[in-house]
Amino acid sequence: MYDSMSSSRTNRKLCSEIRKLSTLLPKYLESSEFFYQKDRTNWSILESYEGKNKSHSFEVRHVTGIAQQASNSLDYGLFVAAYAEFLSDGLQVPSYGISSKTLRMRYASLLWNYGILKARSGYVSNNEDP
Repeated sequence: MYDSMSSSRTNRKLCSEIRKLSTLLPKYLESSEFFYQKDRTNWSILESYEGKNKSHSFEVRHVTGIAQQASNSLDYGLFVAAYAEFLSDGLQVPSYGISSKTLRMRYASLLWNYGILKARSGYVSNNEDP
């Protein structure tokens, strides 16, 4: 569990709710046949699932010492995107130095570049959005 607005008061309540979800979510995924619908993933060979039944609770770890957003900011979406990017690249989430302003500029630049590449390749959208 990565919490970008950590405080001792909210951590206790948050941990309790996350633990409930860690039990509920696997049961939902199994009952909705999620694991059978995803042909690309062989769940049985993944280390995380080794020796586990698909309905077992997810392991919950509370990670501390990570970059925190200001308590009066609404930058949680940026932090979620940044954390996901670090984790998907196999990197540690830094303990400081994540700048909301820098993240906004970076993601805006990536979206702008993506739009330019689409325009150059002649991509045409099927909807009426500009």
